[in-house]
Amino acid sequence: MKSQKIKILPEFKNIHWYGVISQLKPYALIWAINSNLQIDFKPSEYSVKKITFPKYCYKNKLHLVYFTVYINRLESIHIFKDIKNAEYLLKIEGDLPKEELLDFFKKLKDIKEIRGIIPLAIERLRKDKKILNQI
Repeated sequence: MKSQKIKILPEFKNIHWYGVISQLKPYALIWAINSNLQIDFKPSEYSVKKITFPKYCYKNKLHLVYFTVYINRLESIHIFKDIKNAEYLLKIEGDLPKEELLDFFKKLKDIKEIRGIIPLAIERLRKDKKILNQI
């Protein structure tokens, strides 16, 4: 797989980050999300400190909203050291209508292997600013 970066387009002012707590392997989590939400996250990669991590991307073409699931923990390595309780990070870029966003999270929470979804303050991510700029 070719490593790619998603560039933040100037018109996307709304960027939201969430921690996803799940013990599932990355491919199993994405399969569960794709199956339960009838969407199609595609595999990709990102690199931090010369280590390549998987990530998964989905674009809602109707609303021009980008969803990215980053692996926050690979074996014993945490990407964001301040966020150790979340195995995955979910980044949502763009303006999704509130009803659809609530429906998205309701369906995520219906996946029994997802133990929790927590909103993350960008300040927690900015502590590792170099990493945030790489992904």
